[in-house]
Amino acid sequence: MNYEKIYTNLILKAKKREEVDPSWADSEYTERHHWYPKSLYPEYSKEDWNVVRLTAKEHYLSHYLLHKMLPSCNKMSTAFWRMSITNTEGKRHIPNSRSFEVARKAHAAAMSELHTGKVHSEEARAKMSKARGTEARHTRPVNIYCHPTDELLASNVLVGVWVTGTKYSKAGLCNTARADRSKPSSTYNRHQYKGIYARYIDQGG
Repeated sequence: MNYEKIYTNLILKAKKREEVDPSWADSEYTERHHWYPKSLYPEYSKEDWNVVRLTAKEHYLSHYLLHKMLPSCNKMSTAFWRMSITNTEGKRHIPNSRSFEVARKAHAAAMSELHTGKVHSEEARAKMSKARGTEARHTRPVNIYCHPTDELLASNVLVGVWVTGTKYSKAGLCNTARADRSKPSSTYNRHQYKGIYARYIDQGG
């Protein structure tokens, strides 16, 4: 199937419709589309000839065709997937199960290719970890206090280093550092561990 020809004809048909009746879009819901995708051709993104108004169904079909034309292009796969899942105003075209599955698989393949073998810089890894809330606990310095007197026992130490040779475990002390003290102490929100507790310095500890 000649996907490029189908795509071009769809765009030219929409362009012709605008020429015949410039006000046609005023009477129904339409979506703005770049004939040459701006993610691939940013130099054309603001050119009038490259922008066309499409119906919701036409817009979805356009991104389906772009994906079929460029099946190895991650940007087109991702754009097609977003068209399939984004419907904030409830006006976008709702794909059938077959189209949705095509979009899902295309996006999954794009993400797999994007991340396979990718080595992130230490700075990028730290930012991603912090965003996920899973920054390596052993690299975050803490202050350690006595419970319940709040007397400072150790300042600016690493839990894994400090507990070495003591009766305390790294996991037990780290659990106290993560505790939400605005809520009652519990099995999953321990305020203290064997009479002491830790607070991460970067969280005001």
